[in-house]
Amino acid sequence: MKYYSLSDDDIRIAHQFILASNHAIQPKLLETTTDDFLFFEVLLMLTWVRRENNVELQDWEDLAALKQLFIYQQLVDYVHLNLEPSLNTFFNQTELDYIFLCYCTTNNFLFSDQWQNEDIKALHQIIFTNKQI
Repeated sequence: MKYYSLSDDDIRIAHQFILASNHAIQPKLLETTTDDFLFFEVLLMLTWVRRENNVELQDWEDLAALKQLFIYQQLVDYVHLNLEPSLNTFFNQTELDYIFLCYCTTNNFLFSDQWQNEDIKALHQIIFTNKQI
């Protein structure tokens, strides 16, 4: 297993990305809740830290269903607008899907202030009608 170190700059970029996505949180909150939310931050940072190891995702029809949620395009747009310029890079479709799966499967602050009741209902509909989620 190869170990990848995360720099203070990587952490700063990840925090800036999270803070830009959610105007309801303050930097101090990210510093004091590291145990609860660090896993997402680490997975996010690994997206660019270990780029020489291509992410491979299998085709999964339920992922296509999840990508219909408003949050997918919003996340992709935010990555293009905020994360890519900070890193001076461009993420391919697989890397964007990986970031989305990190978002879906971890506890995090990303866009948590932007979910409306109809968005939650749409998520429930996808979860309850797709067997592998």
